[in-house]
Amino acid sequence: MQDGKSSGFGDSLRRIVVIRTGNFIGDVVITTPVLDALRQHYPEAFISLVADMPGAALMENHPSLDEVIVYRQADRYRTNRMRTTLKEHWDTFRRIRAGAFDSAFVLHPQERAALLGRFSAAPLRVGFSRGGYNDSVYRSIYSLVIPWPEDDCGRNQSDRLLDAVRAIGLTTPPPRLSLAVNPEAFQSILPLVQRLRHPRVALHTGPKGQSKSWTVEGWREVVKHLREAWNASVIFVGSEREQASVQDVIPNALAGVYSAAGGWTLKETAALLSCVDVFVGVDSGPLHVAAAVGCPTVMLSGPTDARRWNPVGGCHLAVRAQPFPCPCCDCKKEGPLPCMEAISAESVIAAVNQLLKQSEDSPLRSLSYDWTRERNSATPRTPGRRRNKAPQL
Repeated sequence: MQDGKSSGFGDSLRRIVVIRTGNFIGDVVITTPVLDALRQHYPEAFISLVADMPGAALMENHPSLDEVIVYRQADRYRTNRMRTTLKEHWDTFRRIRAGAFDSAFVLHPQERAALLGRFSAAPLRVGFSRGGYNDSVYRSIYSLVIPWPEDDCGRNQSDRLLDAVRAIGLTTPPPRLSLAVNPEAFQSILPLVQRLRHPRVALHTGPKGQSKSWTVEGWREVVKHLREAWNASVIFVGSEREQASVQDVIPNALAGVYSAAGGWTLKETAALLSCVDVFVGVDSGPLHVAAAVGCPTVMLSGPTDARRWNPVGGCHLAVRAQPFPCPCCDCKKEGPLPCMEAISAESVIAAVNQLLKQSEDSPLRSLSYDWTRERNSATPRTPGRRRNKAPQL
C-alpha cells in the first residue's frame, strides 16, 4: 500500500467525494469513521457522500458532510422501472462529474462503485480490490489500490475502511461510529419518549425466518426479565417487514412494552435510539444506527463474525452460542440457523444486565439537559455528544 501523502497526493485536498454504494443501512453507517477522519484532517474541505437509499437519508445531517448525493439502484423486485432508474443513474453521474472533486475515496470493493469513482474524474482516486480477475480493472481506475483480502483475520470493517485514508498518509484514532439526530424526527418521537420510564431498552428481532433470526422463546425471556427485574420500558424497532416477528414475540398487549416496527421512518428510529439506555438485536442496520447515536448495544452473533461487524467505539457487547455449534463464519445459508438458535436467553440477559448496571451507575444519567433548546435548534447535535435523557412525566 503506497503512502499517498508522502507522495503529495493528500497534501491539500479541497473537494472530496466518498462513495459507498449498497442497500444495507449498516454498510453506510460504518463509513462514518472515514468521514470524521477526513473532516478532522481537512476542516475547510467540501466533503460529499454518494450512497444508496435508505442509508443516504440518515447521513443528511452528518456534521462531517457538506452534501449527500443519492445513488438509486435498479429495483429488481419491481417492473417497468428501468427507464426511470437509468435516468436517475445518469443524473447522479452528472452531479458527481459537476462536483469537480480533486479526490475520490471508494469504500466498496465492487465494480459499480469503482466506475462511479472513475466517473468523478478526480485526480486522486483511492479504492479497494479483492484481487482476482478484476484486479487489473481496479488498478486501471484507482491512483491508490488497497488490498481487500477475504482472510482479514477478523479485522473490524470500520477499521478496514480507514485504510483508505491511511493510504494517503493520514493518522486515524480508533474508529467510532457517528450520526446526528434529525431535529424534526426528534420532535415527532418526543411524545412517546416522554412516556417511557427508565431504563429504556430497544429490541430488534430482524425479519421472521431469516438466517440471523433468534428464537421467539429467547426474545420472550428477555422481555420478561426486563419487565420483572428492571421494570424497564421495552420498545421493539424495525421495518414493516419485521412486524410479523414482533407479533410472534408479543401477540398480546403488555404493560410497558411498545412496538415501533413498521410505523416510523428511519430518521425517527435513529432519534428514538438516541434516547434509550440499551439496544439488543441481531447484526443489522438498527444495531449500527444505535451505536452511532451513542446507545450501548448487545449484538446477537451467529452467521456473521462479531469481530468484523460488532460496532466500534463505546460499550458494545456481542453474545455468541457457547460452544459454537458449527464451524462456519459469515455463512450465507438461509432460514434460522443452529448458531442463532443455540444462543441462550441467559447469556443475552447477562449482557443486558451488565450494560444496564453501567448505565445506572453512570454520572451522565443524572445530568440535566435542555430539551427545549434541542427541539428549537436548527442544528442537530454533534456525534461526539453523549445521548441525554428526556424528562419524566
